[in-house]
Amino acid sequence: MNTEYVEPRYVDKVKLHALLARLFPEQSWRAEIRRGKWVIETPRTLSKEELDSVAS
Repeated sequence: MNTEYVEPRYVDKVKLHALLARLFPEQSWRAEIRRGKWVIETPRTLSKEELDSVAS
């Protein structure tokens, strides 16, 4: 499992959850805010383009 930390002001929660559900439909993933940052756990690293697509 890959873990990424992202500033919350740059992420739209609805877009992020939709992206992760689309990219990893049958795999485990988690996205939540911990200690003031998004903690995103996914089977692989998200690309810059994928992260940019969930910008708020």
